[in-house]
Amino acid sequence: FGLTPQQYNVLRLLEASESPVPTLTVATRLVSRAPDITRMLDRLEHDGYVLRTRSSEDRRAVLVSLTTEGRKMLDDIAEPLE
Repeated sequence: FGLTPQQYNVLRLLEASESPVPTLTVATRLVSRAPDITRMLDRLEHDGYVLRTRSSEDRRAVLVSLTTEGRKMLDDIAEPLE
């Protein structure tokens, strides 16, 4: 599917969240440590799987959420496993 295990973990983490997640929270919740979370999120955003926005309460915080395309990717991955 063209995702690294860490990228897949990020998508699953975002899928489980009901609201956008701060970037630092994503980094701390990963099963295996990602040395460069920014670059990984850049790639996922470029591919259309995640959306990054600035927090309206704290402009320093970047929030990450799963896009419709990201949900579709997770569904496509899960489908052959069923």
